[in-house]
Amino acid sequence: MKLRLRSLLLTLFAIILASVSAFSQTATIATDALDYPPGSTAIITGSGFQPGETVTLQVLHDPTGGDDATSLAHQPWMVVADASGNVSSSWLVPGDADELGATLKLMADGQRSGLHAEWVFTDATGISNLAIEAQNPATIMYGTGGTATYASSMKVTGNPSNVTVTFSFAPLLPSGVTANSITINGNSNSLNFDLILNISTTTPATSGTYTVTATTSDGHSTQSSTNALSLIIGKATPSVTVTPVGTYTYSGSPQGPGAATNTGTGTSYTFSYSGTDNANNSYGPSATKPTNAGSYTVTATVAASADGNYTSASSSATAFTIDRATPSVT
Repeated sequence: MKLRLRSLLLTLFAIILASVSAFSQTATIATDALDYPPGSTAIITGSGFQPGETVTLQVLHDPTGGDDATSLAHQPWMVVADASGNVSSSWLVPGDADELGATLKLMADGQRSGLHAEWVFTDATGISNLAIEAQNPATIMYGTGGTATYASSMKVTGNPSNVTVTFSFAPLLPSGVTANSITINGNSNSLNFDLILNISTTTPATSGTYTVTATTSDGHSTQSSTNALSLIIGKATPSVTVTPVGTYTYSGSPQGPGAATNTGTGTSYTFSYSGTDNANNSYGPSATKPTNAGSYTVTATVAASADGNYTSASSSATAFTIDRATPSVT
């Protein structure tokens, strides 16, 4: 009788000890990221379960709803804890269900220990394979403004509905340049669209390559795809005018127009003089003004502007004359 009572007490003690041990244990479960694009795989790891016990895993919407009751992706499955009480598995994020933008809850339940663990993550629109073609037109001229269009494409997953895609650039685009955004709906292995840069009339001339990041936000997370484009804003050609132009009278010294204006920002000029004097002798081209009476032309050339926005340019050949002087007779 005493032996039977002792055996009963030992069994009861073992049960209580196991219960206390299980109660004091803390199990954990997690995925390798907090957000996943549709069609990707969530890697699952957990710990703190009893060695060798069966653990039930299940992913549902949080709060539950959507296709939880009908989709195979949301049905429970079993894994077995290893000798250290750890579990591992994976879950394929549906690409054609209603997970887009959803909050999802991963639950793990130890069948022998009764241990329970949870983990929350989200599911976003997926974009990838961003491709960008050459600028059209090939050059936007400084001072004219306009739009540079880049035929582009990318892969879209997750059945998005009116999801906005924005574009950012590194380094930053020049001042006065802004990019469009696009709206995506539904999946596409190659969604074609135009990436458009709007260029103001004050955007400086430049030629550079920029890394482009396309980013979509569905309210829960952000996914990006990166490529590069070249932006070419060409230097403008200024119009150059010689001023003032008039008639000169022979004085024995070089003379002629020696000033000019231009429609750009260049300030450094050179002048070239050519012509024929009244004795039918050719003159120039020369940087020195003519002295003898005759008919001449002058061409003014402005150097490229220091701000880099204007090229060097020349005026048309502008005519002027040096008249014969009237001698004083006494």
